[in-house]
Amino acid sequence: VNTTEGDRLRLRSGAGLSFGVIRELADETRVTLIEGPRANDGYIWWRVQLADGTTGWIVESADGIQTLLPVFAG
Repeated sequence: VNTTEGDRLRLRSGAGLSFGVIRELADETRVTLIEGPRANDGYIWWRVQLADGTTGWIVESADGIQTLLPVFAG
């Protein structure tokens, strides 16, 4: 997850702004993409899984910032 200036990215229970916030993710939180993309509310959404097994939906970009950046194992 990529954010700026201490911002946090909201992990939601569904692909849209009307869904509840499960958790707020800090910069450099690693996630695994498991579903998507879906378009809703003017955003592109991806379903992700956190290291602890929690799943939810996050936006691909917000306020001109790319929030999902690839990390390759190696």
